[in-house]
Amino acid sequence: MFLERLQKDTPKFIEAIVRLQQAGKLLPDSYAMDMEQFRANGRAIAAAAREKGIKLYFMLKQIGRNPVLAQELVKLGYDGAVVVDFKEAQVMMRHNIPIGNVGHLVQIPEGMVKEVVAYGPEVITVYTADKVRSISRAASELGKEQKLLIRVFGDGDM
Repeated sequence: MFLERLQKDTPKFIEAIVRLQQAGKLLPDSYAMDMEQFRANGRAIAAAAREKGIKLYFMLKQIGRNPVLAQELVKLGYDGAVVVDFKEAQVMMRHNIPIGNVGHLVQIPEGMVKEVVAYGPEVITVYTADKVRSISRAASELGKEQKLLIRVFGDGDM
């Protein structure tokens, strides 16, 4: 379904990608983006969010370790990234991309807690009391206050 839509809407883009791949200029396991369309979509979403007074974050998922796309969205007025794992968090931090949320899908590894708290994400999602304590220790050592989202799974969760 997705490929059919892509073929219908962007045949020249697909032709260009095929040519690049056949010429050996696009390696396997590469991503190709139509940046004009990416920006147009990003602008439209940002404008709608501003109109409604919504704070807007992006989640790039499969292409989340691409700082160029993240920087484009920040330029368009997005407030920051929702990062899906610690590797994506590292990329965003290395490229000075604001982080709105980290930890929602994959918890921050213990060895990175202080670094992430120091970077200053808006919120960190936590699953356990141990992770709350770890983040609290890091924030205290850094003289910071860190907002948390507590992920609750069942009736007995605390």
